[in-house]
Amino acid sequence: MKQERRVPSLTELTEEQRTEAYRRYEVVKECVEEGVPQTEVAREYGVPLSTLQRWVHQYREDGLCGLARQPRADRGTRRNLSEEVVKVIEGLALRKPRRSMATIHRQVSAIALTQDGKNPAMRRCIES
Repeated sequence: MKQERRVPSLTELTEEQRTEAYRRYEVVKECVEEGVPQTEVAREYGVPLSTLQRWVHQYREDGLCGLARQPRADRGTRRNLSEEVVKVIEGLALRKPRRSMATIHRQVSAIALTQDGKNPAMRRCIES
């Protein structure tokens, strides 16, 4: 189920967010108001077509404020690894003889797959 997204008003945006929204609007405006095909605008501005399509959709849904980049709701939290998995990684990393990160990742993956079915990325193991 998709979570409802709250769109701030223009006055709630930071100066940086407002500047970004206006910059994106200059690109979107050609499609929405002037009727220029999205493929042509994407090519002209060097923006991926899927990005332009998302901007146009956001503009039509929420106006100028929809074009402002919003901070991640989960910023600063671990998104993939549970505390249990982190403890397993730390325990394996501290054992002697020392194991390579590849070996630790293989062992953690085997454990994680049997518990919750999620295979942690190698990068997540290294960061822990």
